[in-house]
Amino acid sequence: MSLNEIGALVLKQAEEKGWGHTKEMLNVAEKMMLINTEVTEFHDAMVSEPSNTKDTINAESADILMRTLHLGLAWGVDFDKETPFESRFFKKKLEVVTDSDYLYLHSLVSVGYDQYRHKDIDSFKRSLYVIAKEIQYLTMSIERDVEIAALQKINLNKSRMWDKNKLMGNYYKGS
Repeated sequence: MSLNEIGALVLKQAEEKGWGHTKEMLNVAEKMMLINTEVTEFHDAMVSEPSNTKDTINAESADILMRTLHLGLAWGVDFDKETPFESRFFKKKLEVVTDSDYLYLHSLVSVGYDQYRHKDIDSFKRSLYVIAKEIQYLTMSIERDVEIAALQKINLNKSRMWDKNKLMGNYYKGS
């Protein structure tokens, strides 16, 4: 399944769950912060993969991808269009993901937000594309499948409940 197809499922679920599904409905600062948070959680899972299925390497990499696709598709990013960039992870076999690799991912998100803040929308959209592709390449390099993990997470979210009236970002989950 392509990144745009996965992203379309994320946007559909975002609309159903009340997370916002258009660029006018999304708070870019919040969404970029949440992507950065997922990078930290991905690091934590890599250091000590927990037994809790929602905090695994696969789940956290899926969260990075899904949040990036959510924001990017709302802004019109075509994640399936080949856009050249110098990848840190493409076609590499990593024995270990280093602190430098995590800092690189964090910097992609921070730079992307800075581009948005300075109204350089084309660069902001390109940054979202690079973030999605790099997490895809990184997971391939550590022999994980982020696309399958994202589809599993989308399926899991179908049964999870969020109170649309009390939703603040993705923090408040109703019972």
